Amino acid sequence: MNAHFEVPVVWCKQKCLMRFFGHSEAVPINPLATRLLKHEHLVVRGPVQVVTRVEECFKLRAWATRAEVEDALENLGLSAAPIIISVGKRVPQQEIYTATANDLFAVRRCL
Repeated sequence: MNAHFEVPVVWCKQKCLMRFFGHSEAVPINPLATRLLKHEHLVVRGPVQVVTRVEECFKLRAWATRAEVEDALENLGLSAAPIIISVGKRVPQQEIYTATANDLFAVRRCL
């Protein structure tokens, strides 16, 4: 599998894709997660992002709103679209996951 892959699931009674981000070919796929994804009764009831093994290398936290981050990264030309997750409670903070170390470097320079 490459760094990005998608798995078909049912969401709100419609077929859709669950997107996995940051999986390395050198790392075996989590067997429990694989069994769960193949389970016939798996139903996703809301937005889902599955992030695997990205935290170690390609993650950055920005103290900004999501709109500010998206605006700053709009025309950056990354190898894949970054994943932005809002994590701030009182102060706006975004965790940004990128596909490669070079992408993360470009994001750091941009922010």
